[in-house]
Amino acid sequence: MPVAAKQMCRTPGCGAIVDSGYCERCRADGATPTPARLSAAKRGYGARWQKTSRAYLAAHPLCVDPYRAHRGRAVAATLTDHIVPHRGDMRLFWDSDNWQPLCASCHGRKTAEEDGGFGRTYTKRVTLVFGAPGSGKTTYVRAHMSPGDLVWDLDAVLAAVTGKRLHERTEGALRYVLAMRDAFYRAAALPGYPERVWIIDSTPDLNRREELRREMDADVVVMDTAQDVCNQHLAYRF
Repeated sequence: MPVAAKQMCRTPGCGAIVDSGYCERCRADGATPTPARLSAAKRGYGARWQKTSRAYLAAHPLCVDPYRAHRGRAVAATLTDHIVPHRGDMRLFWDSDNWQPLCASCHGRKTAEEDGGFGRTYTKRVTLVFGAPGSGKTTYVRAHMSPGDLVWDLDAVLAAVTGKRLHERTEGALRYVLAMRDAFYRAAALPGYPERVWIIDSTPDLNRREELRREMDADVVVMDTAQDVCNQHLAYRF
C-alpha cells in the first residue's frame, strides 16, 4: 500500500516533518489549517487576465520602480501588479486603479514582502531559504541580510564560475560547484563562527530540508510563490 510523502509543518520557520498540516507543538500554540492554494485560473489569472495584462503593459511599458532601485534608469515592466493584494476579492482584482507595471525584480521583492514572512525575527546564526526557482529567494535574502553576512546561492556561484546567466546550467561545472556547496554547508554547521549565514536552496525534498535544518540548527523560510509567478520571473531573466 503506498504511503503518503511527509511534508514540512505549515508554520513558517518551524521545519518539523509531519504527515500533513501542523506539528503537535504548533497546534498547541494555536496554529490552524489554511486552505489549499487555488490554481492560477481559479484565482483570476486566466486567459482574460493575460489579455488584459498585455494591453495594460502596452499602455504602461515602464516599471514604476516602487523601491527606487533603478536609480533613474528606465526599466521595462513585464508584470501587472496589484498594488493592494486582492486576496481573492475579484472587485479589487479587476480595479485598474489598483494595478501598477513592475519589472520582475520589483515584483519579486513585493511578492516576498507580502508572502514571504517579512518582519520575522531570526534567532539562529544560519537561515535556510527554500523555494522553487524564480520564487524570490534571492530577493528575500537581500532584503534581510546585513553588511558582513555570508550568502550561499548555488545559481549565482555557478554563473560566476561559468560566465553564464542565472539558472543556465553547465553540467561540467556543476559537479565542482556542488563540491564547493557541500564544503560551505559543512563549514556553516560548525560552531564558533561569528558571521550570519544565509543559504538559498531549491531542493523540493522535504526530508533533505529537515536534515539541513537539524545539521545547521537553522531558521527556515519557505517561499511559497505561485508557480505561474515563478515562471514569469524566470522567463524575464532569459
